[in-house]
Amino acid sequence: MSNIRNSTVASVALAAVLGSGIFTANTSNAAETWVLGSAQPEITGMAQTLKNVFVPRLENFSNGQIEVNEQFLTGLCSEHICIEQMLGGLIQLATSSTENAGAFGSDIDLLNLPYIFKDLHWGNQITTDWLRDELNVPMEKNMKLRMLGVIVNGGFRHTINNLREVRVPSDLKGIKIRVTKSPAAFNLFKAWGAQPVPYDWSQLYMGLQAKVVNGMYIPTVWVEVTKMYEVANHVTLTGGAIVFNGLYIGSEFYRGLKPDLKKAVDMAGDSFQRLQWGYDSEWRKDFEQRLINHGGLLYQPTEAEMDLWRAGALAVWQDQMKIGLDTKIVRRILEEQSMDKFIKVLEKGGVL
Repeated sequence: MSNIRNSTVASVALAAVLGSGIFTANTSNAAETWVLGSAQPEITGMAQTLKNVFVPRLENFSNGQIEVNEQFLTGLCSEHICIEQMLGGLIQLATSSTENAGAFGSDIDLLNLPYIFKDLHWGNQITTDWLRDELNVPMEKNMKLRMLGVIVNGGFRHTINNLREVRVPSDLKGIKIRVTKSPAAFNLFKAWGAQPVPYDWSQLYMGLQAKVVNGMYIPTVWVEVTKMYEVANHVTLTGGAIVFNGLYIGSEFYRGLKPDLKKAVDMAGDSFQRLQWGYDSEWRKDFEQRLINHGGLLYQPTEAEMDLWRAGALAVWQDQMKIGLDTKIVRRILEEQSMDKFIKVLEKGGVL
């Protein structure tokens, strides 16, 4: 029901944007105005990079042929609805977490595998160096999406709940954890013994308040940004999945662009990806400290306890690799990080 409600609100908001004259059809005397739909609050490092890097560079690289109307957290669309509207030709650009983008196809799902990256640095470096371009090949064909940039947005996901302190997976028994539309997130919490509940992000605060759900799997900075600490403040630093967000354009729309505009779009997207790391690092550092100041109760599991959390990841990998994720790409990611021990675990489990 929440998705229907969100779609209705989004349609009304979109009609207001288009009806206001903000969107301008291309003529010989006017630039095209592209709408960028994003559920990001403007305060995030990602939104700031979009505003300060991507938008002005796209307008500059296109020599004024494109103007961008950014719609951040305005009710225009939630994450998956932004992509739906873009694929439907209603808007031209959209952002979404890679987990929610997984609702449109599985080619992106390897980014959501738990513990595939041992730290944020490697996640940023590998996606920037080669992985984005590698993933775009099947994504453009199967998902009709092209990632202009895929970036770390807030760091690792952690386990947060409003019932009790959680130290090991068995402590999650009976706790309803909100997850995204990604099968990887659902299966991870199922393996950990919680009750995973796919639940719309825009309704989450009220859902936690009413105890419809008891927790979530998001980075600590997002607990602070959304003031979720008011309704859930037990944070267990389990890590696992990095929050990756993508900036997307429809592949069919992209293929229809003139060569000079394709080049402008790709150059602006590359700038966004390469420069966002600095914005995100500063934002993350600031807001993690704010969370502690607001009474967030952070628990860091011991190494022995972390082994129990990581053990749950094997079942997720086994399920996820059945959908046909490219084992050569996965192995390359792990080998570049010298994750030999984890590779052996996955080989023993029949994953690689």
